[in-house]
Amino acid sequence: MGLFQNLRGKFQFLVKHPRFGERPVRASVRTFLWYATVALGMTPMRAVPEWNARFELPRRFKTPAKVFYIFGRGYEEEIEFFEAFLRPGDRMLDIGANFGLYSLMAAAKVGPEGRIDAFEPFPESFALLERNIAANRSRSQTK
Repeated sequence: MGLFQNLRGKFQFLVKHPRFGERPVRASVRTFLWYATVALGMTPMRAVPEWNARFELPRRFKTPAKVFYIFGRGYEEEIEFFEAFLRPGDRMLDIGANFGLYSLMAAAKVGPEGRIDAFEPFPESFALLERNIAANRSRSQTK
């Protein structure tokens, strides 16, 4: 009964998300894929072609990673704001960078002449941030 209630709670969280109504079947399938990927001992990955970026995500079902995996780049309004606001050559601070979602999105927007300073205090998240920066070849602009 505990497992069922746990899964039910997670599904209810997804249904309440503003983006769920746009593509409910896709969101449900991606939720299943997350669990299957982790159950098989694999690392969840999410690509965002518009940013020419690919993200390694934490295997635990944390809220930011989970919602990003399921809904993609449109999971938060802040992303739309940054995409509209940032210009080539800009500089941005990402404090609490987690796995690097905002940092890598911003790096794509500011280009090679811009700079992103990303800070993450938690060692596990910082290691993941470093791997995502390296995998996306954003080292020259993301510090």
